[in-house]
This record gives sequence, C-alpha cells and structure tokens, in this order.
Amino acid sequence: TVVGVRRRLDEPLPASVSAVYGPDQLDDALEGADVLVVAATSGRATERLVGARELARLNAGAILVNVARASIVDQDAMIR
Repeated sequence: TVVGVRRRLDEPLPASVSAVYGPDQLDDALEGADVLVVAATSGRATERLVGARELARLNAGAILVNVARASIVDQDAMIR
C-alpha cells in the first residue's frame, strides 16, 4: 500500500497511491510504514519535520530514504 502526504488534497490520486493525507495527518500516514521516502521542500515548516516521534510510528526495521534536504530529518533521532 502506498500513501502520501501533500498540501493540496484536491488533486487526483496518482494511480499507484491508495490514499493521500494532509500535513496535519502526518502521524496517521506514518503509522506502521515499512518505508518512508522524504521528498519535501526545505523551509521553516519542514525543519526537522521527521523526528523521534514520527520515526517511532514506523514499523521496526523501517527504511528511511531522504531525497530532500538533510534539515527535514532530525539526524540525532534517526541514529537512536
């Protein structure tokens, strides 16, 4: 199952995506995920967007792929 998070929920879902959540539902989107791909723009709203709380919602052994700016993921939380 592929889910996504984006600001504009009024756009159609891509064919391979089951659901899209708004930014305020990030926790719901992360719950039980096996893979997290971060592809967000860098800015004040996304600074350390993914921290210990968000990472704890992923399944044990989940894979994190950050193709965005490093500042979006709290690296200290990721190492723990």
